[in-house]
Amino acid sequence: MSTPRLTNTYKLVDIPGLEEHEQACWQIQCLGKRDEHGNILSPVLNQLQEWQQTIPKEYEKLLRAIRYAGANHVHRNQDLIRADEDKRNVYEFKNTSCKCRLFFFYHHAENKVIICTNTYWKGKGAHTKDQDSAFATCAKVRDIYLKSETKP
Repeated sequence: MSTPRLTNTYKLVDIPGLEEHEQACWQIQCLGKRDEHGNILSPVLNQLQEWQQTIPKEYEKLLRAIRYAGANHVHRNQDLIRADEDKRNVYEFKNTSCKCRLFFFYHHAENKVIICTNTYWKGKGAHTKDQDSAFATCAKVRDIYLKSETKP
């Protein structure tokens, strides 16, 4: 269900394990970037694929949060989706019993799309500032993406 090319630089790619019927309200995809040879590179997709293969039980917990978002117009479940406390309009998929996290922003262009930008492992000893840095990275990637999308 990959979205057509969005810009000359960026493309959205599917999330492993997420089915089309689980995205009734929001299409949820990872942001990829074209290299000079036209290949799509997506560090967030690579990390999700690694988690899916190496820690499938943890990854399935994360997918629960992602599926919830895809199926609901309004997200009110704080156990599965958390907003950035600094009000940068970026969010985190999480599960209270899961250590893998996925950061995203909402995009309302042609379709209602949730664009996933980066990951984070909330392990023992993880500091709040590290997680805040992940939120900041998501906001920065969103700004770069939106700026490039408006160019002719």
